[in-house]
Amino acid sequence: MTNINMMQNIYLAVIISCVMLWGCNSSRGQEPGKEQENPKLVSKRDLFRVFRNQKKVLMVYGFEKAVNAEKFIGQIESLKSENSDISIEVKEAKQVAQKDLVEAPVYLVGTVAGNPWIERLIQTLSLKNIPQGFDFAGKAYTDSSHVFLFSFFPNPYLNQSPMSLATGTNEEEILKVISNNSAVSYWNSWGYEIYQNQERIVIGDFSQSPQTMWQVDKAVHFELNSEQISKFESGHFRFQSYDESITEKELESLSLQFEAYFDQLIQFIHSEKNNELKINYVIYPSTERKGLMTGNTDQVHIDHAEMEIHAVLNGEYKGNYLQMENELVLRRLLGKPKLDFMEKGLAIYFTKNWQMKGFRYWGSKLFYSGNLPAISELANPEIFEKESDIVFGCAAALLVDYLIESWGKQTFLNKYENWNWQKEDDFTTLEEGWREYLSEHYVLPDRQHNLTDRNYPFYKGVNFTHEGYQIYNGYISNHARASLERFKNIGGNAVTIVPYSFMRDPEIPSFFPVTNGAGSENDESVIHAAYQAKNLGLATILKPQVWLGRGSWPGDVEMKNEEDWNSFFRYYYCWIRHYALLAEIHGIDMLCIGTEFAKTTQSHDKKWREIIGKVRKLYSGKLVYSANWGEEFENIKFWDELDYIGISCYYPLSDKENASEKELQKGFAKVLNTLEKVSNTYQKPVILTEIGFRSIEAPWITPHADAGQQKSNTAHQARAYEIVLAAIEKKDWCKGVFWWKWPSTLDRINVDDRRFIPTGKEAELVMKKWFGKEGFGH
Repeated sequence: MTNINMMQNIYLAVIISCVMLWGCNSSRGQEPGKEQENPKLVSKRDLFRVFRNQKKVLMVYGFEKAVNAEKFIGQIESLKSENSDISIEVKEAKQVAQKDLVEAPVYLVGTVAGNPWIERLIQTLSLKNIPQGFDFAGKAYTDSSHVFLFSFFPNPYLNQSPMSLATGTNEEEILKVISNNSAVSYWNSWGYEIYQNQERIVIGDFSQSPQTMWQVDKAVHFELNSEQISKFESGHFRFQSYDESITEKELESLSLQFEAYFDQLIQFIHSEKNNELKINYVIYPSTERKGLMTGNTDQVHIDHAEMEIHAVLNGEYKGNYLQMENELVLRRLLGKPKLDFMEKGLAIYFTKNWQMKGFRYWGSKLFYSGNLPAISELANPEIFEKESDIVFGCAAALLVDYLIESWGKQTFLNKYENWNWQKEDDFTTLEEGWREYLSEHYVLPDRQHNLTDRNYPFYKGVNFTHEGYQIYNGYISNHARASLERFKNIGGNAVTIVPYSFMRDPEIPSFFPVTNGAGSENDESVIHAAYQAKNLGLATILKPQVWLGRGSWPGDVEMKNEEDWNSFFRYYYCWIRHYALLAEIHGIDMLCIGTEFAKTTQSHDKKWREIIGKVRKLYSGKLVYSANWGEEFENIKFWDELDYIGISCYYPLSDKENASEKELQKGFAKVLNTLEKVSNTYQKPVILTEIGFRSIEAPWITPHADAGQQKSNTAHQARAYEIVLAAIEKKDWCKGVFWWKWPSTLDRINVDDRRFIPTGKEAELVMKKWFGKEGFGH
């Protein structure tokens, strides 16, 4: 098997992912450690910094066969022409002197025999050259298809600079992995990876602990089982399952269902080539396992080149097969259409239970709620590529339905590949005809969002944050499930799930991308976290947030003119619409429609009301907005449109480092008076959508601020928690508190750190005391 929909080669992926990972890490306020004299004490973070600043790399290759060297050079030349931001220099190993290896970050490629610099480098790794192969971390790898990738290790000749490596014993296998590899294009924070027959079989990282720096971290070393548990072959499918819960008999039953779906599509296309099609359908037990094995955490993804589908069909996605094989078949039999929506729409049109209830159900909700995109948006390749898969995929299926009915099947197929709607059809007539068709043939579904079992009278919650970007430690992982279980056990009943997008400049409107990287807060991660939380009986709140770098935050967003303001709100609406539909599909209990956009909410009340109105018609759960403490919270006017008034509550409790308990109580009492006034004005309950204190000395002085030079102090953090929870116990107008923040992985708990995290500290015991108290919050 090979992987798809990724970078064309490993080198670009490593470069991009390292830059992205640096940005992600630095955004969380982690200060890099000081550089050490010993090269093995230079941290990975320091190496990322060097690369980010230099933006160049030296590729040193060594192949014994001239044809392989030519292939490699061709790939690099293509890479150089596509990426002007990165300076790439290519040299053959025998032309390189040691002095060349200290002038820029280095990437070594080839075999030990072909590239002698590799033999020198691996002496500093846990990799040893042995007869017929390599030994890594005490295990021999002697298959000729084994390929080893190491990312950002300290250069032994210049320890402050990174060096990376791709090697093996077979030159052709190295080039195959390089050309087809997807593993490092998403957040490649793995320190090492091992491939066999182009499948990733080992992943892991090196310790960054001062005591064991750059040794293999056994806690982050995964040997992936590559043996299929069950197999079955039918007319058009070869099923292979890694999921032990799926037997060969169940695969046979699944094949009958899939063959029936396949036949419906083939009958429509009426192609004689269908007998040539044989689709490899690979099933994984979870999105986490799929991500670790393939580098892709989508529920389903396609490898067009290898005619493969990689899918997760567990209880989390029960009845939601998506039938991505439809896209594969359409591409093979009809070719790639000029307009992407034609392929996506036709594939979904033939998907029986798309998103469980079918595209007609969700399409009706989009249409009647006023959230359906226009044809001009669907037919714009740039917009279609960037926009929400679920919103635009559903809309595309609706449009395909209309075109098939109005044109007839054969005309639709004739126009499928090269239709230019701007030339062949009057736009206004086409749009009007589509809307008229939908109003005549589609019915608005009932609001069937069943949330009553998790509408608690008081939310005892946390902001459940995605703290790891290596798949195994983020929302999508077993780590996340264990973390949620721990929170449940201290008496919690609700979690906020926080996916991020970003803006590069608070004064320039830009499209808000939906995160889709394998190790990121992507949709599958959000779905998994919500699924696990609901299984534990926890209420779920989806709180999409926007991150701005360079010291900015959402409260800085302020456009320069009304045209830019209109663009900003259009982009923001499209983004939050995606999460509104996602929350509706997966039964998430509450949606936060924005967080801390202080200037936008006070200057454009009408725009926010328009967004709330559209979201309200699409999403059946409760709505809240999380205002920044102070001026924004106290001046917002659209609270009357929401179910809850939300606040990121970081008001200072005292300006004294040694404040007494009474002084802190008095300070928070003033805060509560402010909150109660707003609640009374709008006759709406208040939720503390965010509140938190770092584990530093006197965190109550500036709760929102960075730790600065403050020393760690878990007792002061716990003291602030006690003041807040004791004060809100009997406040009827307050219906919940969500602490910032509870991590998705428990392996980073450190009692001495200065983060907001209460886990493993005295503050967790305070939460347990109050959350477990009978009648708390009632």
